[in-house]
Amino acid sequence: DLLRAMPQLRRLGTLSPSAVALLNLASEDCHLEELVVVMDPDDAPTFFGLFLPLEHRTRLQRLAVYLHAPDGCVRVKEKTENAICGGWHSIATSYLRPSGFVTFSVENSHLLETVSCQLPWAEPRHFCLDRAPYSHGRVPRSTPLEESLPFQASELVDRPAGTLVSGPLRPGAGLSSTLGRTGMSRSH
Repeated sequence: DLLRAMPQLRRLGTLSPSAVALLNLASEDCHLEELVVVMDPDDAPTFFGLFLPLEHRTRLQRLAVYLHAPDGCVRVKEKTENAICGGWHSIATSYLRPSGFVTFSVENSHLLETVSCQLPWAEPRHFCLDRAPYSHGRVPRSTPLEESLPFQASELVDRPAGTLVSGPLRPGAGLSSTLGRTGMSRSH
């Protein structure tokens, strides 16, 4: 196991989902409190699948997800949105530490309009949005050990308009989210 060789490693980034697959996040040897991942939104189902075999919570406090879509992004069907929200909700509430959270950041403003970037307003305890301008090859990195893990509270940042959101998380739709009832779940 890769992490067994690095027992002091606490914060790691920036990885692709395929690199995350090489890590045993639930291992007793894994002491990661922060993981930074760069992924295309289309890779979300594969990424969610990495967590399904885990039998208990990880030690992760912060999962930072940088979304990039080199081929652009489109509005998806409400059923697909519900699955995406359910997957992220399951990771945040079942696989991170009880006080853990997912931070989303994006490559371009179009990605701010997707359902993932609405989650901080539906579940502000489990999700936040990093509005830093990442562009020109710049991506988020892991947080230096001497700094606390950043959490950008949703009430402190402007909410995206959600123009690519089809379902209940579209601003103005009343946030009648079904986050806890959709998506993935553990088999035990």
